[in-house]
Amino acid sequence: MSHPESPEFLQAQQATEAFTTKPTNDELLRLYGTRRPLGNLMACLSWAAEGSFETYMALFKIGKGFDLESAPKPGMFDMKGKAKYNAWKAAVEEEGITDPEEAQKKYVEFVEGLKSKYT
Repeated sequence: MSHPESPEFLQAQQATEAFTTKPTNDELLRLYGTRRPLGNLMACLSWAAEGSFETYMALFKIGKGFDLESAPKPGMFDMKGKAKYNAWKAAVEEEGITDPEEAQKKYVEFVEGLKSKYT
């Protein structure tokens, strides 16, 4: 399922491509929850080489209208996948973020806060 993306949401996604350094793992987990690479190819390869590049976005996934209940759970030995899934689950269950528009707004606010640190 896909939800319409606001112009601000699209701009925030593009802003992440300008990050010159990698956000912390906690920040990445806050953002990531769906297979969507962040930044240019070299940044992706560089972050992947470090073993901590997150390609999943919690707020992004909710903002796009994806449903946690219909998502496959990661395998028993997929620790990175579990961390990503649990970040998405926490955003839904603990914070109560289920509305795509709300998630898009939170995503934009979070990216705005990261811009000064990583661009």
